[in-house]
Amino acid sequence: MRIPFDHMEEVVSLYPTNRNAMRAIFEQGMHVVGENNIQLIGGLLLARRRMGGRHDQEATLADIYYFVSAGELSREPRLDGDTYRLANWLFPLITSELAKEINKTVQAIESDEEEQQSLYQVALALDSQIQPNDHVRNLHDDYNYGQALSKIQLLVLGYWYRLLQSLIDTTNVKDRTPSAAGLTENARNRAFRDAYGAWNWSDIHCLNFFCVIMLKI
Repeated sequence: MRIPFDHMEEVVSLYPTNRNAMRAIFEQGMHVVGENNIQLIGGLLLARRRMGGRHDQEATLADIYYFVSAGELSREPRLDGDTYRLANWLFPLITSELAKEINKTVQAIESDEEEQQSLYQVALALDSQIQPNDHVRNLHDDYNYGQALSKIQLLVLGYWYRLLQSLIDTTNVKDRTPSAAGLTENARNRAFRDAYGAWNWSDIHCLNFFCVIMLKI
């Protein structure tokens, strides 16, 4: 999946259906990070460790670490049920703006009875991955998660792409003139720098990837 660095939301311009609505969800994920001033702050951890071997020498090892900071952590709107679980599994901080956007996205999904069931299946699949019992781990690749999976995925991708943008070094990436059909006219008329994202549309493994990250934080 090609991701334009300067206008990352344009990746959704190639979504098979309902592109404007889907692009808006991706943009809202990005908006949450900017609105609540969420950012990564890095540091360097130095440690003296004794190295084994014939001479038994000591060495200074450095580990780079990051933590997530927000400009405000005011009381967020209440999240219930699957909404709370999804927010807790997929995002590092539940800020007021994130709570508002994920509530809005879930409520739009739940307004359709069939999509509401799909949302439940998304939460169930991710929950089974988190459980320690290997017997219940199954992402059900062949299950039709409907638009529910796509909408949650795009909100999550917009959020994480914006959050991690500061870590991407684009100095050696050359401009490319886009020619892909489906891009907006504004996007077609400018050259841009891009890279590939290793995910697909309606990709339950993509959401599970972020669950795994969150388990390690």
